[in-house]
Order: sequence, then C-alpha cells, then structure tokens
Amino acid sequence: MRSDSPSGSFERIAVPGSRLDIDGQFGASAVKGQASATLELAPRPLELALDVMSLRLSVDDPGLPPLQLSLDGQVTLTPSAGSGRIEGGTNDQRVDARIEARLDRERPFVDPRARFDTLDLNRFVAPVQPGAAPASAAASTPVDLQALRWADARLHINVARLLRAPYRVDALELQAQIDNGALDVRRLAGRAWAGSFDASGSADAASGRLALRLRADDVDLHALLTDTLGHESLRGRGRLEADLRSQGSTLGAVRAGLNGRLSLALRPAALRGVDLAQTLRGWRTATQDSVASDAARQTEFNQLDGSFELRDGVARSTDLDGRSEFLRVGGEGSLDLVQGRIDYLLRARVINTAGGRAGPEMVLLNNVTVPVELHGPFGQVEWQVRWGGGTAAVAALSVPNAAIGTVRGVARGATGVARGAAGVLRSVPGALTPGQR
Repeated sequence: MRSDSPSGSFERIAVPGSRLDIDGQFGASAVKGQASATLELAPRPLELALDVMSLRLSVDDPGLPPLQLSLDGQVTLTPSAGSGRIEGGTNDQRVDARIEARLDRERPFVDPRARFDTLDLNRFVAPVQPGAAPASAAASTPVDLQALRWADARLHINVARLLRAPYRVDALELQAQIDNGALDVRRLAGRAWAGSFDASGSADAASGRLALRLRADDVDLHALLTDTLGHESLRGRGRLEADLRSQGSTLGAVRAGLNGRLSLALRPAALRGVDLAQTLRGWRTATQDSVASDAARQTEFNQLDGSFELRDGVARSTDLDGRSEFLRVGGEGSLDLVQGRIDYLLRARVINTAGGRAGPEMVLLNNVTVPVELHGPFGQVEWQVRWGGGTAAVAALSVPNAAIGTVRGVARGATGVARGAAGVLRSVPGALTPGQR
C-alpha cells in the first residue's frame, strides 16, 4: 500500500493517491490487480469516502473461466449507512450500478439498482457437463434459501442480454424485495424462446415454500421444454400460463411437492412420436395394437389446447383439445413428474373425409373415434392403438361413409371402400367407437 501526502484538518483528512497493489493466492485462485482512490476520513461523525475509485483485478482459477474486473466509481460509508456507484466492465461486459444501504438495523438493508448490457454467466461459472450427474443426484441437489436471511433488500436489475447455456433472455427486468428471509419477486419479465414472458413469485427461507406465477406468450414450446426439462415430445407456438406452489429442501422434494395449475394454447402444434393420420390410414391391415415411437414422425394440429392440475408432483389433464383438418383429438391422463412417466389416453376422431383428400382408407372411418394410449417413462413412451372391439361400429358407418365418398367423387377409392366394407366384417383387434355427431 502507498499514498501521497495527506492534507486537510482533523475534521476531514484527505489521502490522495491511495493505492493498493495485489498479487497473491486465495485458495486455488491467483489474484492480481490494483485499486486506487482518494481516501477522505471524517472522525466525527465517522465517515469514510473513497472518491475517484478505480479497481483493476484479474482472478485465475483452474476450474473457472478467468475473471477480469475493470470498475470505476465512488463509495461513502458511515456506521449507519452506505452508498456507492460503480461503472465499467466485468469480463468486458458493461455494468452500471448504484447502491444504497442501511446498516443500523438487525439485518442490513441494501437497495441496488444495476444495468448490464450483456451478462454472459458462462464466462463466470464452470461449464455444464452434459450427463455428468445422474437423475438421482439431480433430485438430491439441495435447495438452500438461507442466504435470504443475510440481509433485507430491494432489487432493481435490468439486463439487455442474459446468457447461461442453454438459456438466453433478452430485455430482462427484475423487481424484487427481501424481508426477514422472504423473497417477493414482484416482476420478472423478458424475451425468451422466441416469445415473451412475465412472471412473479416468492420464496421463504423459514418454511421452504416456493411459488411461481407465469404467463408466456408466443413462445416456442419445443425450445422451452428442451431447455428446461430435456424433453422434445411436444412442439408448438403459443401461450403458456402457470400458477405453481411447492416446498422442499431438495430438487426432488420440490418436484414431488408441486401443486397448482398449468394451461397451454398452441397455434400450431405437433405431438412427436407417431403420425396418427398415417397410422389410421393403415387400419384395415393393422395386426397389432402397438405402434413404435419414431422421433421423425409427428401428429400435426392447427391448434392444441389443454390444462393440467398438479397435485404432489403429478399433473392430470381431462380437457385436451387438438384439431387438424382430418382429426379431432381429446383425452385425459397424467404426467408423473416425480417418476418421469406418462399415462395418457387420446381419443382421435376422424372427420372431413368426404372430400377425398384424406384418402380412400379414411372414408370408412369418418366420424369414428379411435382410442390411443400413451404410457411409459419420458423418452421411451409406448403407443397403443386400440383397434379391436368396435368393428360393429365401423360396419354400421360403412354404408353411409362409402356412399358419401362415392357421391363426392372419390372414384379412385371405390375399390378401397369395397375392400374396407368387407374388411370391417372380420374381427380385428382393438377398439373403434362412433364419434359424437
């Protein structure tokens, strides 16, 4: 440490050119840099000020990306309060921050306001290693909220671009408050997954309770699910709303304690794993119920709506409504987020086949409902198309459907219709039922 000669009076002493050179080791990290300021000290009332403050610091840790700080500003500190302003860069990322603090309380109170141009967290933390931890280890990861007890705070943070692989959030705005260990997120908004989101929530260190309220508009659901859950079974773009609550000391306990409601409205959408329209076209030659899941195939919808009620980590749905040109799909079932399993029944009703564009194989299925079961662990879902048990229903509809197909000029399907009318009289496995007219 060194400085120029002090000046002033005992009421206020100025020490210009105060400089601290740093070169050493902190744990596994090598630290090197310089800090300089004009130090002003008032003994009564006690006050310390660092004016024209400058900090240049580099930190090298074998397990982390190098950290470079280049900050300028000023700080004022008394036994009861403090304030400061800094601007500059962290790893060449621009930051401008102001902070006010009250220190004469049981818990200090801080009021920071910060603005970042780009905040790339990948340059500050160790990279995520895909597959480094098994699912059981992830479930046992502790959720520690005790840091909320350290101080009360009022937070205002704005980030033009936040990066943390695989996430990217633009125009991030955070407004939050911490009081006696309870975090109240009044607003968390930004643009992500090609859409926008607006959320609020809370966390309580005393009880471990967590809450989230979210509305996301025009988001790419495939990107959102891939980034957050690692699943790609559902695609679409639209609105997502959630009101969730939970409690727990580990990620697994939080997942098992999830309660609330989630709804989605997608325009358009697609369900990956099977092409229901293509599968139904082969109904006359179907010999078994099971259909192999194929990630390259999907059932496309013009719109897909549904909601889930969550209780103890299990999401149940009864109001699925998917619509495409030739299909109406409803259903009910559950998604077990604790076990990572789906058990769901789809009811696919064939419609609009009279014009012939659906193909002659679909004419006889017009207004027939085909049950399709999905079950199994996430990523290994099995499909079961219940063909049998409803042959009579197809037979009952065969004559009117065939007539409609012929009247509408499906000449090329006449042979297929005849074969189909005969085929329905034979026994085939599964369950086909007439749809509601």
